[in-house]
Amino acid sequence: MKVRRLGSTALEKVWGTAETEPWYPRGAGKTGEVWFCAPEEPRLLVKFLFTAEKLSVQVHPPDSAGPGKTYPGKTEMWHVLRAGPDARLALGFERPLNRDEARAAALSGEIEGLLHWYAAEAGDTFFVPAGTVHAIGAGFALCEIQQYSDVTYRLYDYGRPRELHLDAALAVADLGGHPAASAPVDLGNGRRLLVECPYFRTESITVDGVVTWPSAPRTELLVCLDGDGQFGDEAFAPGQVWVVPERADVFSIRAHDGARLLRVWVPDVERASLPADALSSASKPAAAKIGRPTSGTLASSVAAVASALAALSCCLPLGPFVLAAGSAGAAGLFLSLQPYLIAFSVLLLAVGFVQAFRARKCGRGRRALNVTVLLCSTGLVAAMLFLYVPASAPAGQPAVAALHLDSFRQLFNAAAERTRVVMLLSPT
Repeated sequence: MKVRRLGSTALEKVWGTAETEPWYPRGAGKTGEVWFCAPEEPRLLVKFLFTAEKLSVQVHPPDSAGPGKTYPGKTEMWHVLRAGPDARLALGFERPLNRDEARAAALSGEIEGLLHWYAAEAGDTFFVPAGTVHAIGAGFALCEIQQYSDVTYRLYDYGRPRELHLDAALAVADLGGHPAASAPVDLGNGRRLLVECPYFRTESITVDGVVTWPSAPRTELLVCLDGDGQFGDEAFAPGQVWVVPERADVFSIRAHDGARLLRVWVPDVERASLPADALSSASKPAAAKIGRPTSGTLASSVAAVASALAALSCCLPLGPFVLAAGSAGAAGLFLSLQPYLIAFSVLLLAVGFVQAFRARKCGRGRRALNVTVLLCSTGLVAAMLFLYVPASAPAGQPAVAALHLDSFRQLFNAAAERTRVVMLLSPT
């Protein structure tokens, strides 16, 4: 299968503008949105927005479960393409409100002044979870990535003759604050992670010259922001969206004088289809591979403390114990590296035993204390091994049965090779 271009639909809006260049030719009407609907499952909606006036103060609902079906909500992100000198975005409130305060402020129009308005410039990215009360000011060109839904509840519309939805909006609105613009994470080779959530992952990619695009086991979207070039033998230009089908043929991207793209896909299809209550804690922006603490966190933290105490209890070298402390402590937090860190913890504790044996000049009592503390640390790290469940393990599977011993043995051997240097360089 080959990469192919998506068709678009331009929509006029009361707040739209004719200033749509360089993405689209200047028009006679007030273009507000240009839509691109990805036909593959799971479906996403990509929009280019152009504003000459403020949009309404509004909110989008989260996923909702119906009879035998989950109805998608609207979690979205905005990537700023162009911003006027005074352009501002509103996300969340300056202070938390209750429902009665929010209703009264919406009816009076005071709600606009209670919102938290952020200055924005080209290149900024804002993550907007469902339930966030928000507004977009005048003078923007944005690219919006969102769930395949366009349900919007208006709270305030600046006196325009359009329907408001106060009851529905207040039922789903988060009346608190918002963490402001997302901080991009540099991934190297011209890639930056902008947003990752259960519904989509978006990277910014700068292409200069020729890049080979490999086949992937998922459908991806390429959103063209700046520059032009070719996908294989197909020409691309700003304002276009292309689909890279699952397991598509390998192709090359050739950029003319540089091009900037957004690469979008759904990171976990099963997780993205869960009901809203299962996703409530996972819809925050994830800038790095840092997971929530697991049942192994306590064991790893205590193991780190025990290793550090062992380092101070006698005349043993600090190196192995400091490394063991850091590795064990991090294993409970950095879930994507957990098996590697557990393997290093075990190996470094073994190094501690070797050093304890070699440090025979210590007194008998202190040697016994070292061995005791190291045994406790080993027991705690062993507990982590039994509590560790790989991400691919089926739900409800016992932890011990879920351990992939062959994979862990490979990680252990790799860690042992790296750790050999520590043992050789440690003083006696």
